[in-house]
Amino acid sequence: MTVCAIDKQLFKSFPEFGRRYCNGHMSNRGFMDYSGKSNTEELQLMLESTVMIRRLKKDVANQLREKSRKVVLLDPDIVQFDTKELTESQEHFRRQTSSKTASHHEKRGSLLNYYQQTGKAKVPAVIQYLQCTFYSN
Repeated sequence: MTVCAIDKQLFKSFPEFGRRYCNGHMSNRGFMDYSGKSNTEELQLMLESTVMIRRLKKDVANQLREKSRKVVLLDPDIVQFDTKELTESQEHFRRQTSSKTASHHEKRGSLLNYYQQTGKAKVPAVIQYLQCTFYSN
């Protein structure tokens, strides 16, 4: 648990935490099940009074840097233009946009899927860019 890194005394052990706040109980298969929730208001109060920090943007806006945008050129040899998923997504998008029967919702969904696939195709090039940027500094 991340909270243990901040305050080791807040929660003594995961089983204790799980029983108290995750509705921990013995499952039919003989192991502890921590998939629920319990005592959520108590947990919220405890975290808010000890480790949680809530800051509103209006209160800290003057401490934040200006937003900046930057166009990054990726190595086109690393972008994966030839994936099956990207090709299929592109073809589906073309069919939907030229279709007289496809709804606006279907066309938008097709566009968003195509956009997602183009993002996935760029991942290796983005990783290379980030590694070069990180290691050059």
